Amino acid sequence: MVLTGQANSLYQASLNVTYTVKPPIGGELGLTADPSSTFTVIRQGQSASTRVKVTRPTWTSQWISPKLLNADSVFSLRDLGNDEYEVLINGANVAVDNYQNTLRFSAGPTTGNVDVQLTASVNGQFGVGKWAPLIGVALTETSTEADLSFSMPVTVYDNAPTTWTAIAKVPWVTLTRSSGAAGVDELTFKVDKAFALSQRQLMQADAIDVSINRPGLLPVTVNVRLLNQISRLQRVASGTLMGSRGRIYIAGQFDPSIDSATLLAAGYLRVTGAVVEKSAILPGNRTLVLDVSGAQAGQAITASWQTNLESSQASVRVAMPTAIAAGYQSLPYAQYRPAQYVPGLHALYWSGAGQVWRWSHDGATWQLTQASVDGIVDAAINPDESRLYVASNNLIKGFDPVSLAFINQGSYTHLDGLMTGVAFDAQTPVAMRALTLLEDGQTFASISVSGTSAEHGVAWIAGGDGSYGSSMTAWDLALAPHQVEPDRRTRTFPGTLAGSGMVTSPGGQMLYSVDPDGKMWAYYADRGGAWVDAGYLPAGKQLASVSNDGAILLRTDGVLQMWNNITTPSLSTLLPSTHVAGGYGLTPDGHYALIYGYRITSEPSGDRAREATVWIVDLQGITISVPNGARITGAISLPDALGCTGTFALGESCKHVAHVVSDPTGSSAFVLGPRGVAAILLSSAVAPSNTGSPSSAQTTSKRAQSQSISTPRKRISPTMQVIRQ
Repeated sequence: MVLTGQANSLYQASLNVTYTVKPPIGGELGLTADPSSTFTVIRQGQSASTRVKVTRPTWTSQWISPKLLNADSVFSLRDLGNDEYEVLINGANVAVDNYQNTLRFSAGPTTGNVDVQLTASVNGQFGVGKWAPLIGVALTETSTEADLSFSMPVTVYDNAPTTWTAIAKVPWVTLTRSSGAAGVDELTFKVDKAFALSQRQLMQADAIDVSINRPGLLPVTVNVRLLNQISRLQRVASGTLMGSRGRIYIAGQFDPSIDSATLLAAGYLRVTGAVVEKSAILPGNRTLVLDVSGAQAGQAITASWQTNLESSQASVRVAMPTAIAAGYQSLPYAQYRPAQYVPGLHALYWSGAGQVWRWSHDGATWQLTQASVDGIVDAAINPDESRLYVASNNLIKGFDPVSLAFINQGSYTHLDGLMTGVAFDAQTPVAMRALTLLEDGQTFASISVSGTSAEHGVAWIAGGDGSYGSSMTAWDLALAPHQVEPDRRTRTFPGTLAGSGMVTSPGGQMLYSVDPDGKMWAYYADRGGAWVDAGYLPAGKQLASVSNDGAILLRTDGVLQMWNNITTPSLSTLLPSTHVAGGYGLTPDGHYALIYGYRITSEPSGDRAREATVWIVDLQGITISVPNGARITGAISLPDALGCTGTFALGESCKHVAHVVSDPTGSSAFVLGPRGVAAILLSSAVAPSNTGSPSSAQTTSKRAQSQSISTPRKRISPTMQVIRQ
């Protein structure tokens, strides 16, 4: 310390001072709170309190009023004085739950904070139901209307006498007892049957509020969960059954826990108009397969599903195979996609030149009609013959299959809607299909995905119920068309301009798709639910036809690839040396190949195709040791060639390619070329006859032929890998 004179500051003196700071009596104390946490249990409608004592720090007099960090209606704070605080817990009109908050004390920045964790558990005073306010029901084949009526006890936990009341929060619940004495009268209600049956996906809703006559209590809400698992027949996936026996497919929703044989035996599934020899539900539980016999032409086969709560049915028309009349129709020059013959409508359908075409026979003459469709990629008939569908840009358009009048359309939605640039693939090779519906009702389409790299492939699509992502499928493909399992199968092909194409068997039981690099994938209607890896085609080759069982593939160069890994020389070598092979096809059973050929002649007006013929080739002589064992057994002359018949159009040459397709029964065939279409009869040239055989199954004659082969027929690539995506 320095002392300075008052009269003259020059006079100074120094003094040493020493002092000691002693702690207060009891020592230094920091900021603390007791207890450091609280846990309180109360009943709803009641209140409670707990106290917290705080000790202030001894080194500062600064103090900040304590506070609750969270604003809620459960906790509040009251200052009792003497650094003691009361925490009030209010359980009135709050939900049954656990609540937390933090009480904070502070004595300024030199001290820091002390937090007390507050927890309150608000329990109910009453309950609804034996264990929880929850009702869940899954309707099955054995369910009755009684399963839609429910009762639930209403219990107060203190057993004191009181009354309760209930109100329904949804229109599909009817209260049959809406008030009563707690512990005595039960809440009873029923769920509307029509509403319950409409719930094909799990539905849950807060349906009922129950209150008791005490203040401060919130109602208990009853949650109702519904799922209709009753199997249902939605529609016939197959077309007309041609003959007395065969296989039919019925689309619907089926309980995976019950097999079809059990359902038949129990009487839930009933079939009239034919005898069921075998039945199965395909993977995915959306398709019922029935092998039937004893059907009669003109008498429908009706499958019905009968349960206590719901019934449904689907009918299949039956007709005897009728031979079509041979015919020829010239067409404007264009590149047309392969055609599809529909026996029940006596009509051939195809697409090309911006139009969808119909060539029908009315019993006397062939008639050609067409309808223009912007951006058309391909067209296909629904297997039940009720609708013609056209893939156009990213749309599925529906048309009347007879008048070709437009009906409706829907935009294709891919994946979860996040993938953009998806369209039906106009780059699909014209030799193959870009849209097809198989005999089991499943739909496949060639798609492309635009972006930094080109993706091409085939998607499995279905109509929806109007909301994307629903497991429900609609019979109408144009209603919210979207991708379904097993998803799409696209691959990237940088720089390629070609898309993935498809070939289907004459009866619609078999599908092969071919990617731009020759990679093949197969789908079997009688398996369902999976893609099958089918190996590769040689580079630059394409498929022309496949047999119904998938055992024989015929390429567009005339080479056969058979079930036992035989690859034959091109069938074109069987033709006279004067003729050019222009197209190939197979009968449904794969017994015969059909070759369209013609002779090119030089005429004053230019080269022309003449002497157009379809040769019938028996394939049964082909064996491992005799791969060239095929032989011609017949030939059918056409009225004219199907290309190179007049003055050339731009880009046309005399050498042309045609599509050769058999009808589902194998009794007739059609040849479609760039300038015409022809119908020919096979029944006189192909033996044995397929009369009486169905369009939607392996034919009787086919089965006999298959059994006559010394080595059992198998499908292509016995080691195929099942691919689920």
